Amino acid sequence: MARNLQNGFEKQSPKPFCFWLSLAITLLAFGLRVGHLGAQSIWYDEGLSWYYASQPLDNLVSLVAGSEHPPFYFLLLHFWLSLTTLEAGRPGSEFLLRFPSLLAGVLLVPLVYTIGSRLLGRRAGTIAALLTALSPFQIWYAQEARGYTLMVLLTWAASYLLLRRHRKNARSWGLYALLLALSLYTHLYAAFTMLAHAVFMAWWAWRSGKWRAWWAWVGSAAVAGMAFLPYGLGISSTLSANDTYWRGVLQLRWAVAQVLHACAVGEVWQGPTATALTALYLALAALGLAWLSTALYRIGQPKRDSGHSRGIAAVFLAASICVPLIALLLIAYGRPKFAPRYLLGIAPALALLVAQAVAYLAGFGRRLAWRGLAGLLLAAVVAGSCYGLSRAMTDPESAKPDWRSVGRYLVSHATPD
Repeated sequence: MARNLQNGFEKQSPKPFCFWLSLAITLLAFGLRVGHLGAQSIWYDEGLSWYYASQPLDNLVSLVAGSEHPPFYFLLLHFWLSLTTLEAGRPGSEFLLRFPSLLAGVLLVPLVYTIGSRLLGRRAGTIAALLTALSPFQIWYAQEARGYTLMVLLTWAASYLLLRRHRKNARSWGLYALLLALSLYTHLYAAFTMLAHAVFMAWWAWRSGKWRAWWAWVGSAAVAGMAFLPYGLGISSTLSANDTYWRGVLQLRWAVAQVLHACAVGEVWQGPTATALTALYLALAALGLAWLSTALYRIGQPKRDSGHSRGIAAVFLAASICVPLIALLLIAYGRPKFAPRYLLGIAPALALLVAQAVAYLAGFGRRLAWRGLAGLLLAAVVAGSCYGLSRAMTDPESAKPDWRSVGRYLVSHATPD
């Protein structure tokens, strides 16, 4: 497996033009995320983040330990608040409070480019980075003082190490285990990524007959799990007593539709046009997966070509989407506390598949008509992202609750008694 991944995942050296293009896309991602960062009031969950992070360290740990939240994001936010001397009610406070999430969201863009360009080719990597930079779903949670974007960055960084690990040494596996542990300490649903990696590695070991890599992964995942175990046991008892979960049974079709719609055009924009563009997005993702899957029969054969990389990409991206989706639906079915943001981490995988489809059509037969079709489809997807983003930023119904005004009223009307 190591040799095959090195031939498939690592074979392309970066070109100066690709570097500058990816840098421009990253700067675009920063501009889109920073422009509206402090415009809206913080809401309840962000206020909870602020409350935890503003506590002294010993009190922070004890407070978070009594909740259902892991502490890593709040610890980072604590040190960020100390560094910026941020105080509640200070002008620009919402901007500074959300800035760590913005950094995680921006760093995700070059990471997606790196994974995509080395796994699928530079053209697909560039398109995937652009889709991630423009994604209303990603931008919304990069502008929120919660740990979702940080979890996505950490899990995809771990995925990058898993795919590029052509050197079987303790340092590489140790860093992989560290990223998994930190992602678990950021959000419990990072465990879905571990499950996806387990499926991918089990498939590879079965297909290639190289079980040494499987056991190396098991060891790294076990280290990450044991590192999280002391805190995980406390959270499990908290979750069992949690009474905030909704009653009833989750409607699975509705939940899947909500997640896929959010990945395509964001959560705010609804209606026939949004549904049509979501269908186009998913059709392109299915085409990309179908094209990658045609190379699966080459896996394990001695011939070394791009089929190894495409087959690996097919299984890895399919697992990265389907395993978290199925796992969350199983968990939430009987206790239907559900929101699309819980599956924010599958959005980069869908973007990579869409990018692969566009790149495939652009190179199909090397005809101008196919390139024109690929350009039109990409333009439609980009237009959907841009319009969904504009709706999220301007639609009053999508705005966060205006607790800023409530706070100002209380401050101005409070008396000593």
